[in-house]
Amino acid sequence: MSEFNGKVVIITGSASGIGAATSLAYAKRGAQVIGIDLAPSTDTAAAIQKAGGKAEFVAGDVSDANTWQQTAKLAEAAGGADTLINVAGFSVLEDSIDTLTGELWQKIMNINLKGHWLGSQTLLPQMKRKGGGAIVNMSSATSLVGVPNHAAYSMAKGGVDALTRQMAVDLAKDNIRVNAVNPGPVRTPMVTTNTEEMMDQIVQAVPLKRMAEPEEVAEIMIFLSSNAASSITGVTLPIDGGLSMTM
Repeated sequence: MSEFNGKVVIITGSASGIGAATSLAYAKRGAQVIGIDLAPSTDTAAAIQKAGGKAEFVAGDVSDANTWQQTAKLAEAAGGADTLINVAGFSVLEDSIDTLTGELWQKIMNINLKGHWLGSQTLLPQMKRKGGGAIVNMSSATSLVGVPNHAAYSMAKGGVDALTRQMAVDLAKDNIRVNAVNPGPVRTPMVTTNTEEMMDQIVQAVPLKRMAEPEEVAEIMIFLSSNAASSITGVTLPIDGGLSMTM
């Protein structure tokens, strides 16, 4: 029996990409999954049901406190949050430092950084009451290296790294571990909407000459939330095929 059997796991960005893959992976291990996404998580729900798993979904913005209050009620009814996986993210190709607008900057910060903090803060009382828990934040290789036209996104992900370390320090006394993953190119809708030429350039920049799959990132986040990683906290882990060590 999996150690996640019966555990309550909240996952943002559950409608597609890494969030969808992670939701399915936890559900297959017996977790009670609560997914959050602005978009309908219909495909994720169908995949989890087919696998015999259990899941509920909240349609909402992760930077909105009302979304998290609704999520907290569902988690409480299921027994209280054990694990939070903050995946939801947003980026655009026009994110250049000289053309970036205040409105776009705020939107990118809200989804990529504020949502991580707000969700964590909302669910912490449940984790503390249960004697501990695990939080895994989605950062990015863009927080480790400079990437053209990713100004606000890089700033937000750098903030996620700092938030992760601060939370790890503050919450260690409560037996709550906090780590982050820093993926490079991953085969998700956010990346595959690029042109074929751009996709090839992305792959060629990676030493392993391939993109990671969403399922690979999901498995690493599951490891970081597992008992096998019980002594790991405050870590930001690159999953980038060696990209960050070459730039």
